[in-house]
Formats: sequence, C-alpha cells, structure tokens
Amino acid sequence: MSAWTKLQGKSTTYSVTLVKHIIGGIQTPASTTRNPQESARWIAVGRAAANDGRHDQALACFKRAVEQDPDSAPAHFQLAREHYRRNNLPLAQAAFERAVALRPDYPQALNGLAVVMQLKGEWVTSEVLFRRAIEASPDFGAAMSSLGNTLFHLGRLAEAEQMFHSALGIDMNLREAHQGLGLLLHCEQRMDEAEQVCRGAVERWPNTADLRLNLGLLLLARDKYEEGWACYEARHASSMSAEVRRQALPGGTPWAGQALDGKSLHIVAEQGFGDMIQIVRYVPLLRRMGVSRLTLECAAPLRPLLQGMEGIDELVKAAPAQFDYWCYTMSVPRLMRTDISNIPATLPYLSAPAHRAEFAKALLGPRPAGVLRVGLVWKGMAANRHDAFRSLAALSSLSSLWSVPGVQFVSLQKGAGEEEAKSPPAGQALLDAGTSLRDFADTAAVIHELDLVITVDTAVAHLAAALGKPVWLLLARRGLDWRWGIGRNDSPWYPGVMRLFRQEQIGNWQGVIDEVRAALDALAAQGEAQPQ
Repeated sequence: MSAWTKLQGKSTTYSVTLVKHIIGGIQTPASTTRNPQESARWIAVGRAAANDGRHDQALACFKRAVEQDPDSAPAHFQLAREHYRRNNLPLAQAAFERAVALRPDYPQALNGLAVVMQLKGEWVTSEVLFRRAIEASPDFGAAMSSLGNTLFHLGRLAEAEQMFHSALGIDMNLREAHQGLGLLLHCEQRMDEAEQVCRGAVERWPNTADLRLNLGLLLLARDKYEEGWACYEARHASSMSAEVRRQALPGGTPWAGQALDGKSLHIVAEQGFGDMIQIVRYVPLLRRMGVSRLTLECAAPLRPLLQGMEGIDELVKAAPAQFDYWCYTMSVPRLMRTDISNIPATLPYLSAPAHRAEFAKALLGPRPAGVLRVGLVWKGMAANRHDAFRSLAALSSLSSLWSVPGVQFVSLQKGAGEEEAKSPPAGQALLDAGTSLRDFADTAAVIHELDLVITVDTAVAHLAAALGKPVWLLLARRGLDWRWGIGRNDSPWYPGVMRLFRQEQIGNWQGVIDEVRAALDALAAQGEAQPQ
C-alpha cells in the first residue's frame, strides 16, 4: 500500500505518523499540469499536518493543493481555513471567495466566508452567506448558531432567538449557541431564563472561561455579588483578556484575602479609566486593614487626579521592586467581600486639584446669570468592544436638548466626537472645553464648575459621580455594564448623584433623549441641579 493511500485511511494516528515522512515532498517542484488527484493527496497531507499541530507544513500543503488544481474548491477552502487560523483575514476571505465561486453551494465555505464578514463588521453580508450555507445544508447547526449571532447584532432579537433554538435542536453540544442564547436573554432582561441558560452552559463546559464570565456578569447585574465576583475572575482567561490586561503581570504573591496588617500591597491596573476611578474608593478601607504601603499602577491621564489622594503612597507605571501582595483592580471588591448592602459609597471620594481651578474658570469664562451649566459626553472610547452600542451616532442626536431654555452646554468630549464640538451643528451652541483638557485632573476641575453632567457610559460618568456632581447616565440596552444593574434608575455605587436613563429597545436612543430632555426642562425650571 502506498503512503498516499495510507494517508487517506481511517486511522488519524497512522496518518499523522506518515505525514512526517511524506512532508518532505513539499520541497519537490509542483507539476505544471492540472492534477486533481495529486491535489486531493496534498489536501490529505495538509489535514494530517494540521491535526498534528504542524500548521506551517499544513499551509504549504494546501498551497501545493491549489497549485495542482486551481479549480479545486476543497483546496481553496482548506487554504482559507489555515489563513483564518493565523488571523490573516484578507487571504482567508480571498480563498473562501474562490471556493464559493467554484462551488456556489459549498456550505462550509459559505459559512467560513460569513464568519470573516462578521469579523469585518459586514453583518448584512454575513446574514446572506449564512442563509445560503443553511439552504445548502439544512442541518448545519453551527451556521444557524452563527446566523443567530448576526441577527442579534442587527437587533433582530426574535429571529436570533429562534435561530439559536433551531441550532440547539440539531446539536445540543453547540457551545456558541448556548452562549449566544444566554447573552440574548440577558440583553432582553429575561433574567431568570438567562441565568438558567448560562448556568447550564457552565455545567456542560466548566472549564470554558467565556461561559463563566458571562454567568458572572449576569449575576453581578442581578446583585448576586458573592457568586458573581467569583465567576468574574474568569475574565483573565476569557476572550476579554486582551482588554483586561495589557502588560506583564508582576511577580510576588497574589492577594487572596490574607491579613494585610503591616504588609505592602500593589494594585494592578486593568480595563478602563472608569474602572480605576470606581475602585479607588477602597483605598481608605485598605489602609484601615493595616496596609503599610499601597502602590497603584496608574495610566498617565489619571495620575494628576489621583496623586494627591490620601492613602496612596505611590502611583507607578509598573510594579515596584518589592511588595508583599498584589491584586487586580477589579478583584478588590471580591476580596473585600462587597455585596449590594455594603458598597463603600461615601461621596465625594475624589476632588479636583486646587491648582487646576483657575484653568477651569478661565476656560469656561463668566457664568451667565440664571443659567445651568451642563457638561456633555456623547461618545466613549472607540476601542471598547461595546462602544458601537453605548455611544451616540453624533452630537446632533442630542439636538432636542437645546430646546430647553436657560441651559449652557459644555463639551467634555475627548477622542471620537471631539471634532464635532469644534464645529457643532447649527442651533446647538456649545462651549468646547474638551479640546483643552489634558488629563482627568483638568476634566475634574471643569466638572467642578458645572451643575450637571449628561454622558454615555464612559469614564466621565464615574469621575463626575466620584466628585459628588449630579450626573445623568445614558445607557444602551445592548452592551449594558453589570454595575448599572437591571431596571433601577439610580446606582448604589453612586447614591444620590447618579440618575440612569435606559434604552427600552436596542439602538433606540430617541426615547432616552426625550426622557432626558423632559427631565432637563424640569430641572432648568427649578433653577438648580438635582440628580433625582
């Protein structure tokens, strides 16, 4: 029996052994004539190499398969999969497209191309391709699950839910369908159903970090903090890990709740600026536990704001040379055994540096008599994976607020949207402070001079509330952060100063803005800022 014949046998282990002998054939010149049989053999070798984790050789094999038969849809499909595995989306897309062009009813190639379109944000195209894949293979559960995710993203929740159920009706072991259904039910705030699905998924796949994280976020949103914090620790092993941590971990001993009396503690930054602003409230509690020295890893934009905070010994870019324990920023609440009844929420716990006061006064100019000064932020950080849901499309989305008399609007916008503040739409007079803000200390000084801040879910919401300033927070239905809970219009993290305005439907900001305009009209009529 020839090696080629053996490779196409049923024994995967035997095939992997043979590939190590045959792979040397890649070095031989390819035939200049079309040879479908030879192409099929190279596909077999490539698949065996890929199964053995020899992906460089697999890629070479699939390229040889395409050379031997440029009209082989399977050869292009396997090549596309290998490019996709390497996250080379342009080459993957080109190879998937060629496979589909050669065989328009090739379900696996249609599905692969649709997944690439998802990653590129071309959701409508991905829907068309997934539907073609399902039409070609009506029992293609994985394609149904992926189509459910596309429909979910497009805001067509009823269709998405039906598609997830259809996928699970074919194969209950489709992990992505369980995950997608749990997220959808959470988004619809059908919390009992969502929790049941998420728990079931964790029971099936207890070692899958994304599933544990999803359950943790849901439990935290339901104020079930003890179990929620424990599951939330899965973020470090999940697909969220790149957002959670961008630098090397420090050495030393992780703090796991040991006594801190006389010990030094280093807090490691993770996630965004708002998370750090929220968590520094724990500094006084940590000092009362006997921490002898507290260092805090801190990004440059936050450093001028936090450097004068009592209880922090040093703000650093990286871990100090010596310390007893370290912990992540967002692990502090778990280690402090925080639940909904004991959140440390004494406000304000931050203040604007005194030496920035003159900067803010000069930037804003004299206050018009009898006028409310209201800060605005309409976009968050574009790098946040939920930003497309949380941010408004443009400053013009807030245009109805300008119908309220007796209000001066001040832009606190940084990054995306900042250019809009320089040239606001007609009829939306706006004092552009954002362009002049150098860091969060500047922002805090300006907020100190305002009566109210209206913002989407971004760091400014945490900053304003931590300063004790009334803040109205505009919340998207999808991408809703756990800390804002479900249904309530206030926040136990920022009691008395924060008011929550929630979307009723995914993507529908108009109802939220109408509610804000009515509240602002009532506030302006009172002549003073009251958050509730």
